[in-house]
Amino acid sequence: MNSRIKRRVLIFCTGNSARSQMAEALVNRFRGAQWGAISAGTHPAGKVHPFAIAALKEIGIDASRARSKSIDELRDANFDLVITVCDSAAEECPLWLGQGKRAHINYPDPARGTLDDFRKVRDDIRRRVIKYLDSFEPESIDKGKQCPCAASFFRVGKEVNRWTFRFLVPVARIV
Repeated sequence: MNSRIKRRVLIFCTGNSARSQMAEALVNRFRGAQWGAISAGTHPAGKVHPFAIAALKEIGIDASRARSKSIDELRDANFDLVITVCDSAAEECPLWLGQGKRAHINYPDPARGTLDDFRKVRDDIRRRVIKYLDSFEPESIDKGKQCPCAASFFRVGKEVNRWTFRFLVPVARIV
């Protein structure tokens, strides 16, 4: 890969209020020269959780202007990689019309927890997502590891949850 080409990653979960927001900010801060990250939710909460903003601020990232976004806003965008960060989003198998490999890296939902819960998720996202992006190669997705609902939802031309699949998208589950 040409090191001057910046790859794009979509990071999404259900509410786009905590995990995906923190992942977007962390990727843009620590790998912004190589990756451009954007986050979205299948059912956006409408706001970013104050503890997510606070946890990011503690490490020098200003997320005060972040907003909860719907996956619908990005339906025509293309990404090199699409990462789900919660089991709910991965299991719903939101339909993605654009290009891009898919990976699933699950994190517990800190939304009903304390600031310390958000710190733990933030630090785990920083460690695991950044490590995955650093080792990412488009061919590295294991096509044998699909999300459980792939067989029923990933069908050519099948309408599900306001989206239409054009192709089968393999999902790698990252531990």
